[in-house]
Amino acid sequence: MGPIKKLKMIDELAGDFATACYDQNTLRELQAPHREEDADKTDCRNWGITPAQWSAGIAAALAERLADQQGMSDSDELDENGLPYPTQSDCALGIIP
Repeated sequence: MGPIKKLKMIDELAGDFATACYDQNTLRELQAPHREEDADKTDCRNWGITPAQWSAGIAAALAERLADQQGMSDSDELDENGLPYPTQSDCALGIIP
């Protein structure tokens, strides 16, 4: 995926982080709490971003993922909440029991 489309609201570092989040995380992972106080210290240190940038990056990735979901084909199966069924990585990460 190229740069996140909704980056006008966030800076370049958070935008790079958002793009990586979009590319490397499932919708369910992106839907986990992502307030500043939830910021992953390792992500912040590795990316050189603040908790506010971390939160903004995940929010941008989530918004982009949800926008992309609108373009899903009719053959894609969704659960009763309108979300794609969990992947094996969702289960392995403990996001889905």
